[in-house]
Amino acid sequence: EASAAGGGQVIVPPGNFMTGPVFLKSGVDLYLQLGAALLGPTNRADYGYEPGRPALVSAKNQSNISISGQGIIDGQGQELMLDIFKKLRSGEMKQDTMCLVKRPGGRAFVLNFNSCTKVNISGVTLKNATDWVQDYRECDGVTIDKITVQSTAYWNNDGLDITDSKNVKITNCFINSSDDGICLKSENPNFLCENVFIDSCTVRSSASGFKLGTASVGGFKNIKVRNLTVFDTYRSAIALESVDGGILENIDIQNITAKNTGNAI
Repeated sequence: EASAAGGGQVIVPPGNFMTGPVFLKSGVDLYLQLGAALLGPTNRADYGYEPGRPALVSAKNQSNISISGQGIIDGQGQELMLDIFKKLRSGEMKQDTMCLVKRPGGRAFVLNFNSCTKVNISGVTLKNATDWVQDYRECDGVTIDKITVQSTAYWNNDGLDITDSKNVKITNCFINSSDDGICLKSENPNFLCENVFIDSCTVRSSASGFKLGTASVGGFKNIKVRNLTVFDTYRSAIALESVDGGILENIDIQNITAKNTGNAI
């Protein structure tokens, strides 16, 4: 209704609210007041079984969208994984061979934005994904400021992923994740991660703090990182990986503080 009226704010008031998937539409700001918690379903069937990777909040081909406020979006990852394993054992969910060997499919992001323009995420806390916490894929104009990510409910929990997007600004964020903290990926040969600026963020990761790759088909261009603090990271403070033939061009990283990391670069 807000989008159809030309845009507006949808407010989540203080309290705990469990929901199925939320689809953000053009012109809408999803505003979580202090004390508000939007909770993901703990029954995997509530996400549906359509192809693709589901998310608690998603948008595709939308413009001028935002999530803001001081509230929490909680994927309830531990509870959801218990249900996924239950459904796998019973045969209700089917898995391909790779998922059985490596990790189960059907897991859910907290946020997933695809082919959107003018995206703004600010202030909120994102918690407990069963997959990547958030992915911005083939988007143009993404601003992420002062968000907190606490996601160690499962593994493969990248804190923040930018996939083949351009004109991105990430500032003043705190990320604690069970996989790469801030990770840029390129999975489309016709796209790049381009014109990305990251400043004044703190990352704790069970993998790498700031990473380009591993997926690097198109590549990375004009990436600037400043004032990054990385700590208690098992792999690298900074990882620059181009294993799929993509370009690494004009990568400028300065003023990094790294403590207790597997390696620096």
